[in-house]
Amino acid sequence: MRLRLSITGERVVAISWEALECLRDQWPVGARGRTYRAAYRVCRDVLDGWRPPHEARRAIVKAARRAGLLEDIALVSPPNNARTKPDHRHAVRYFRPIKRR
Repeated sequence: MRLRLSITGERVVAISWEALECLRDQWPVGARGRTYRAAYRVCRDVLDGWRPPHEARRAIVKAARRAGLLEDIALVSPPNNARTKPDHRHAVRYFRPIKRR
C-alpha cells in the first residue's frame, strides 16, 4: 500500500517489517492515537509469529485511514484475480513475517 507522509513524501509498505518501520520512524506525531498503537502492537506480534499477517495489514490500513495517509484506496484492495474471501495465503502476499534465526 502507498502512504502519504509529510517527511518522506510517499512510502510503499509491503511487509510487516516495513509497516513497523514506518509506524516507528515516519508516522506523524499528531496521528499516534489508539489505532496507531494497535497497528504497532499487531505488527510486532506478526513478526514474532503470534498473529497471522492479514491482521497486520488490516490494522495498518485502519490506522492509515484514521490518520488520512492512504494514497489510493484501490491499492489497498486485493488484485482482481485474488479470491473474494481473503485467507492466510492471500494476506501473505502483502505482509510476510520475517524468519528469525
